This record gives sequence, C-alpha cells and structure tokens, in this order.
Amino acid sequence: MADTDQVATELAAMRERNENGDLRDFAFNDAPRLLAAVEAVLDRHKPEGRSWEVVRCARHRLGSSVVTTEMRTCPDCQFTERVTCWQSKCADEGWPCKDYEAISRAVARGRGEP
Repeated sequence: MADTDQVATELAAMRERNENGDLRDFAFNDAPRLLAAVEAVLDRHKPEGRSWEVVRCARHRLGSSVVTTEMRTCPDCQFTERVTCWQSKCADEGWPCKDYEAISRAVARGRGEP
C-alpha cells in the first residue's frame, strides 16, 4: 500500500508540472496514472446493491421479517426497492453514492460543465 505522504507528494508534483506548463511530461506520465487512479476508485463503487423499504399493511404486519412475494404484490403494503452502491460504506445511500457523484462532478467540470 502506498504511503499517503508519498501520494500527496506525487500529486503535488503532478499539479506543479501541469501549472508550470510541462504538459508533455504531464500528458505522457501523469495523465495515465491519474486516469488509472480514478478508474480504480470508480471500480469500487458500482450500482449492484439492493435495499428494500417496506411498510406492511395490517394483514402482513405480524409474522416473519422476511419480505415475501405476496407482500411485494399486496396493494396495501408499500414496497420500495432501491439500487445502492456495492461498496459497504455506501450501503445506506442510494445510487449514485456520494463518492461516485463527487468524481462525476469533478470529471464533468473538466469538460466545462458546472
């Protein structure tokens, strides 16, 4: 695992090369590493989880905590399924999770989007 100080130092050096106009080195050496880093983080945040919120009707209120097909199709039960992030730390968030949204916004800003 990389040392966080070393990563911060590398990022600062990349930023400096970019700001000083050393674009050839930045384009050939830094940009591919930055893309790989972003892709590695995005690979850990995928819309693969599922969570269910159930408000049971009076008929289904008692009994097992298992959600049955009968409950899902019951017109009086309120059953909401939502897609969640695969990453366990994001399990309570809907999709896209906060990490994925933050990266998406940063990439979009680079294209001139707000």
